[in-house]
Amino acid sequence: MALIARTEREIAATAFACEQYGVTAKYYPFDLTQISKIPWLVEQIKNDFKEINILINDAGRYEEGDPINSNLREWDKTLDLNFKAIYHLTQEVLKIFPENREAAVINISSISGLTTTGGGEIYNSSKAALKSYAGCLYEDVRERGIKVTTIYPGYVNTSMTAEDKLDHDKMIQPEDIASGVNWALKIPETACPTDITIRPQRSPSRKAA
Repeated sequence: MALIARTEREIAATAFACEQYGVTAKYYPFDLTQISKIPWLVEQIKNDFKEINILINDAGRYEEGDPINSNLREWDKTLDLNFKAIYHLTQEVLKIFPENREAAVINISSISGLTTTGGGEIYNSSKAALKSYAGCLYEDVRERGIKVTTIYPGYVNTSMTAEDKLDHDKMIQPEDIASGVNWALKIPETACPTDITIRPQRSPSRKAA
């Protein structure tokens, strides 16, 4: 398993956790907004693992603001990470996916990609762009046996929602998303769940009395 993230300490801990389950893991500290270096990154992974058959796109950042006064440099960073890095990375990985064998591209998006909100111009747009890209990608690679699945979670209990004044115990937990990914990968080869929406069973805004 190849792990990519900007923060070395966190992915090193994740790699260690994978090893405890008997999974060989190697981590690559890398800022995916350095788009021009993505081919180099994939080449390093190919050299280490020889073959890739599953790509999970999970990196992202949240940015909001009004369309007049927002810092457009920050908006561009959000677009680079939430959308552009995904199609650049996916293109490089598709080149080395095995022929005549099952493979999969799993995108972890957001329910924000299915709706609109005030202040959400760049974040929601980046996620909506991912939805369109993933749909087109599925049509282009399905005959190769490559599944393309995009998961749209609601509130997930992660560092991105840590400051929200909500009940984090009622949020979707990271393990719930992992279960969704696992299900998408295990579904028979005759079917592909292209879009999966996951919402909290109970509203995180409703705290127990």
